[in-house]
Formats: sequence, C-alpha cells, structure tokens
Amino acid sequence: MRPPYLDFEAAPNLLHRSDNHFNFTSISEKIWDALAKKQELESAKKKNAENQKLIYNSVKLYAKEYEQQDKELIHLKCEARLKGSFYVDPEAKLLFIIRIRGD
Repeated sequence: MRPPYLDFEAAPNLLHRSDNHFNFTSISEKIWDALAKKQELESAKKKNAENQKLIYNSVKLYAKEYEQQDKELIHLKCEARLKGSFYVDPEAKLLFIIRIRGD
C-alpha cells in the first residue's frame, strides 16, 4: 500500500483541460501539501522523542530520590534499634479538599 502522500492514482481526476493544455498546478499543490505534511509529522516525531527522553530522565531522578529515602528510613530504624528505642514512621499526609460553590 502506498503512503497517502504518494497517491498518484487520483491524478487523472485532478487534471483540468483548458485551451488544449493540461493544468498540473492542482496536482503539484497536492504533492507539495503532502510533502509539507510529511515534514510536519517527522518534526512532531522528533519533538515527541525529545520529550520522552526528558520524561525518562526525570523518572530516573525520582526513582533515585525514593531509593535514597528508603535507605534513610532503614538507617534511622537501625540506629534507633541500636540505641534501644523505637523508630515511628511518619504519618502519611492526607488532605481532604471540599469546594462548596454558592450562588
């Protein structure tokens, strides 16, 4: 199957006969439009690839931060156990927000 920007089967329907000459401007415009669309798609793909790289790097940083927090928690528990006391985990932060709209 041909890509849509190379569909020349529709070309005979686009030809207009005027003054014993064929008008190829509509065909060339379609081709240029198709090429422009193809370039836009390629640039969009490149931009998406760059965004995916940025997202991947930020996820790696978050994972590293969470791993560091886990190690710190383990260290604090061990330290408390060595001192003969207990380490109490911090409570999870939970926030309820209710918006009441009045007239």
